[in-house]
Amino acid sequence: MVARFLLICFFLAAATAAQDELQWTAGKVQNLSKCVGMEARFPWNYSLPDGGHLVDLQWYFQPEGAVEEKPKIIAIQSAGTFIPNVHEPFAPHSMTFIENAGLKIDNVALNNSGRYYVKADVRVHETATSYISTGVFLEVHDGPALVSGEDRLKVSYEVNTSSDANKNDSEVILKCGQFQTRGHPPASVTPSKDTLNSTSFEDGYFILSLDSSAKAGNYTCSLDSHSSHNTCQTKTDIKQGWAMVDEDHTELSVMRSHFETFQSQVNQQLQALLRRVEDLEQRVKGLDTMHRLTTQRDMSLRIDMQDFEGHSAYVVYRKFLVRGPSYSYSAHFGHASGPAGNSIGTDDYEFTTYDKDNDLKANGNCAEEYGGGGFWYSVCGYAGLNGRYGGYRYEGIFWYSWKNDFSAIRSVEMKIRPVH
Repeated sequence: MVARFLLICFFLAAATAAQDELQWTAGKVQNLSKCVGMEARFPWNYSLPDGGHLVDLQWYFQPEGAVEEKPKIIAIQSAGTFIPNVHEPFAPHSMTFIENAGLKIDNVALNNSGRYYVKADVRVHETATSYISTGVFLEVHDGPALVSGEDRLKVSYEVNTSSDANKNDSEVILKCGQFQTRGHPPASVTPSKDTLNSTSFEDGYFILSLDSSAKAGNYTCSLDSHSSHNTCQTKTDIKQGWAMVDEDHTELSVMRSHFETFQSQVNQQLQALLRRVEDLEQRVKGLDTMHRLTTQRDMSLRIDMQDFEGHSAYVVYRKFLVRGPSYSYSAHFGHASGPAGNSIGTDDYEFTTYDKDNDLKANGNCAEEYGGGGFWYSVCGYAGLNGRYGGYRYEGIFWYSWKNDFSAIRSVEMKIRPVH
C-alpha cells in the first residue's frame, strides 16, 4: 500500500507571463522501484526564466509512512558546490549531484523509500522566487530472505512411521527451506561428506528422501552457486509479487533493455570484440537461469513498459517456458492478456542473436536488423525488447501491439512468477 503524503507548500511568486517562470523540463517519472544496493536516479531538469539566474537548489525527502512529518532537507547545491546534509538521519548515505538538478543515490537502502523533491531558488532581476518540482516516489525492495536464515537453509526431518511393506526401515524426509522467493533454484543436501541432490519440491521446500541408514551424520543444505535465490522482488500491486529478471545483479543482461544513454558506435574494434565476448557469456548465463526457473514448474511472464511521455502498459503471458541450449533456448509464451496486447504470439521461437541466426526469416538476421539485440524473433515480428535505446522504429525498443506502431519505448521490465 502506498501511503498518502502531506502536500508540501512552498511560496511561489506570481509571474506575469509563462516565459518569466522556471520550467521543469523533466518530471514525467513519478515512481521508481529499486532493489536494495542498486542505484536510483532522479533526472530533474529545468530551464531558467528570461533574465533569471539560479541561486541554489535544495533536495527534500519525506520518508514512507511519515504522514505527519515535514519533508527533510537532505542536500543543497550552492555556488556550484553540492553539500549533502550529513546531520539529517533520514538522508541517504551516498548522494551525488547530476545535471542539471538531478540527484543520484548509490546503494539504496530500505529506509530510503519515500518521496523526493527538488526546490530551485531563482532570482529574476530583483525578485527571488522558489519553484518546487514534481515529487518522485522511490520504493526500495529487499532481497527475499529465507525463512530459516540468511546464508544457510535449516534442515528439518520427519520420520515416516508407516513403513513400506518392502522396507525394514522408516523413511527420513529432509526439508530445506522454506523459500519466500518465487521459483525454486536447485539445492543439494550433504550428509557427512556425501552430496545428494534434492528429489522433489513442494510448497517452497526441497524434499530429499533417505532411508534410515543415512540418518547418521551432519546435514547441511546449500544452494547452487548459479541459482537466482537472492533475486530481489518488486511488487506490481499489493497482492501479487513478481521476481525481477532483468536487473544487473541477476546477470540476465540479455533481457536488459532499460539504458539511460546511447552506447558509442565508434569504439575501437578490440573494445567491440571484448564487449561481444562478454555479452555472449552473460547471454548464455541468463538464458540458462531462465530455462532452469521456467522448466521446474509452470511460470507466467509479465512485461511492463513505459514510453517517453510517461504512459505505461503491460501484458501477462499465462504460460512462459524457456527451453535449454539443445533447443536454442526457444520460448513458449502462452495466452496473453493486458492493455499492451500480444506482439509475440504463442509459437515456440528460438532465440536469435547477432552471431546466431535462429529466426524464421529466409534472408537476413533479425537481431542485426532490429538494433543488434537478441530476442525470440519470428520473421522478424512485432516485438523487440533488446534493441538500441532511443533507436528509430524497429531498431529501437518497441512493442507494436501497444499503439499499433513501432514507436520507441523508454523502459521495459520482464518479470516471472509461478502460476497460481
